[in-house]
Amino acid sequence: MPRRSRWIAAFFIACFALPSNAADTVLFDNLNDTQHPLGDVFITPNSLWAQSFRTTAIDSIVNAVSVKFYRGAGSTGSIAFEIWDLNSGDNKPLSPPARNVGTLDISTLSTDASNPTQVDFTTNISLNTSTDYYLVARIDSSLSGLVYWSRTDSQPSPGYSWYVTSSNDGGSSWDPTTTDPTNSQLMKITAVPEPSTYALGAIGTLVLGWLGRRRGRRTA
Repeated sequence: MPRRSRWIAAFFIACFALPSNAADTVLFDNLNDTQHPLGDVFITPNSLWAQSFRTTAIDSIVNAVSVKFYRGAGSTGSIAFEIWDLNSGDNKPLSPPARNVGTLDISTLSTDASNPTQVDFTTNISLNTSTDYYLVARIDSSLSGLVYWSRTDSQPSPGYSWYVTSSNDGGSSWDPTTTDPTNSQLMKITAVPEPSTYALGAIGTLVLGWLGRRRGRRTA
C-alpha cells in the first residue's frame, strides 16, 4: 500500500476507534446518595421541578439521563422531561425552546417512598460546552393524585451545578432558586464529546506519529 494511502487509512481508523473507547463523562450523579425520607411533590397539573447541571469543556452531547420517582397510590398521568437553558442573571430556567428527553407514565412508578423507581432515558442532545442547564420535569394536565421526585439530604459532589427550583404555572414564573443540600433531586446525567472532537483527536494522534517518524529518520 502506498505511504499516502496508509496515512489516510490510519486517519479513518483513528476517527472510528476513538469513540468506541471513550467513556461517558458524568455531568451530575447523586442517584446513590442518602435519600431524604420525602421527595419533592407535584400536586398540580402543569407544575415543574428543575435541577441544574453543567457540561464540561469537551463533553456536551447528553446521551443518558436517569431519575428516581415514586407516586401516591392510584396516581396517574405523565411527566415530560426536558432540558432548559439556565439564565445566568437569576439562575432560573429560561423558557423554551426546550430539548425533549422523554416521557414517563406515572402509573408505572413505585408507591414506596423508600424504594423509588429509577427511570432511565437514552438521548442524543447537543448542548454548548462549559454551560449550565436545567433538567426540567413537567407534569401534564391529566395528573390525578401525587407524584414525587426523590431527593437527597447530602450535598452533591464538588464541582456539580446544583440549583433547584420549581414552578406552579407551567414555567411562566419560578420560585427562588436554592442550593440547600437537603433539596437536591436524585438524578444522573452523562455526556460525550461532539464528533468533531474525535476527529481533532485523531488528527493530533497522526501528526504526533508523523513527527516521531520524521525525527527517527533524522537521527538514523
